[in-house]
Amino acid sequence: MNYSIITWKRKIGVLWKTFKWFIFTLIVGLSPIIIPWTLSYVIPSDITFEKIVMEGTLLFFSATIVASLLIDYWQSQDSIDIKSWSGIFYVVMPICIIGGCIILFALNFERTEQVISFDFTVAIQIFLLFASFIYAIGIKFSIFTYQQMLYDSYSLRSSKLVRVMTYFSIQ
Repeated sequence: MNYSIITWKRKIGVLWKTFKWFIFTLIVGLSPIIIPWTLSYVIPSDITFEKIVMEGTLLFFSATIVASLLIDYWQSQDSIDIKSWSGIFYVVMPICIIGGCIILFALNFERTEQVISFDFTVAIQIFLLFASFIYAIGIKFSIFTYQQMLYDSYSLRSSKLVRVMTYFSIQ
């Protein structure tokens, strides 16, 4: 088999693993919002999209995902090269997302009167949510690629070691 085909199969495998992680995290992470909101159509309740947005639930979800992934990234890498573009992406983007969540929450949710219009609040929350999704996919893809590289190098060393040990045991 061609080496480039094997490499592409591994990259597609890592991408698939990242996609499965993202979907599972999205379903589990947003289920406390989605399930009651869906049930509110069957069982009358006061849960509305406006209430979810105005209470900042999506902001807390975004901030939690980004913060946990930043820690996950720092713990999975041997060293972080802050001077490279990827290092800047992995450190600056979460600061911007979490900072945006804090500012929006402080401006809109801690006051008795609404400072920012509802439509603008929805737009900013959706932007922050999608920025969190892009960050999550980028981080997890990076981590899974790094883990695959470590696995491949370990497998290669193990197979070479087994061949060497087999060779000497036959001798």
